[in-house]
Amino acid sequence: GYFPSVGLGWVINREKFMEDQSLFDLLKIRGSWGLLGNDGIQPNAGYGIVNSGNNFSGIFGSTGSANGVREPGYRVGRFFTQVRWEVVEEWDAGLDFALLNNRLEGTVDYYYRQTNDLAFSRPIPFMWDRVYGNWGSVANSGWEVSLNWKDQVGQFAYKLGANATTLNNKVLDIGALANIQNGFPEWSAEFPTRIVPNEPINYYYGYEVAGVYQNQAEIAADPIASAYNEANPGAPIQPGYLRYKDQNSNGELDEADRINLGNYLPKLTYGFNIGMSYQKFDLSVALQGVAGNKIHNLNRAMRRKYPQMNADAAFMDNLWTAEGSTNEYPSAQGSVASWNLQASSFFVESGAYLRIQNIQLGYNFNLNTIPVRVFATADRPAIFTRYNGFTPEVSGMGFDTNVYPIASTYSFGFNVTF
Repeated sequence: GYFPSVGLGWVINREKFMEDQSLFDLLKIRGSWGLLGNDGIQPNAGYGIVNSGNNFSGIFGSTGSANGVREPGYRVGRFFTQVRWEVVEEWDAGLDFALLNNRLEGTVDYYYRQTNDLAFSRPIPFMWDRVYGNWGSVANSGWEVSLNWKDQVGQFAYKLGANATTLNNKVLDIGALANIQNGFPEWSAEFPTRIVPNEPINYYYGYEVAGVYQNQAEIAADPIASAYNEANPGAPIQPGYLRYKDQNSNGELDEADRINLGNYLPKLTYGFNIGMSYQKFDLSVALQGVAGNKIHNLNRAMRRKYPQMNADAAFMDNLWTAEGSTNEYPSAQGSVASWNLQASSFFVESGAYLRIQNIQLGYNFNLNTIPVRVFATADRPAIFTRYNGFTPEVSGMGFDTNVYPIASTYSFGFNVTF
């Protein structure tokens, strides 16, 4: 492909009209635009497959006599598509600055990144199959800010740094389709995600939990629960079961009551770093975190299929036990009932966290004129989060299926230079 780019910058503090100022050591504005090709797409989508054999054939006539005739059948299992590289178009405007004798440095950027010819699989109407190709476009935009401060007071030197990036993700186009459904398991309606124009990509799609039925009178007064119990007399809704919000107030729980429950992309990614030294000691600390993202806690949701699975402590400690005990968690019986384990806001939790990524303390001295440094390091010693799984750092589309936690590591060591 052909992917041009261009960047322009203006160092303002070098201009003559800035010669008499002493505040800025650097003041620069800049901008860029460019195209970038993404070849990270499926390389084998350019051929079709037609399946045949007994599974796709039919018998016409009587199967118990010689009059039955087997007619061969065929089923398309893969479709030929002309897949192209995705093309990312991005423009960026930024400001770089340094002031107070370079003690304070920083950058501020605004970016807009649009991916065109987005490659993904989409469903074929009235068929189980999906077809892979270039079907749409998606945009990502936001701010990137970085600030650093350094100074020294006597023998005490220190530096502070902070950075933050915001993300606004929006689907622009998915061809002629109104929506595309993905989820867990893949392409499943059980725990679905949706791709819809003008919404974030692959948001969790389900019912909003409005509380817990506290007694039989509440169930009888709710038309949704009454209709369900009439249709399912063998497994009725009982006190301690979740109540779902009727979004359009029509007395039915249907597709119109499913809403956007958030998605896995952080709206904010940030970090901090601290470094300091005094005489022979030095200390560094790095922190990192995200906010604005959601996690689908499948560890709780899969208990219907695997009731023997372990449950998190918050889930077990807060189960509904009697009227008024909780309006958030279901009962123990309800924890494995299909009514309570539909895709809903009960399983979608905040994925925000702040992690202490690294701490290192060192001491420097000379041993017979040989420089020696001893140090102690803690990698990932602590994380602050309200998520109930093992770790909020869940990859993919944010479905937590017993994701193994990242280990903390503590080490001691020394450096000798000779």
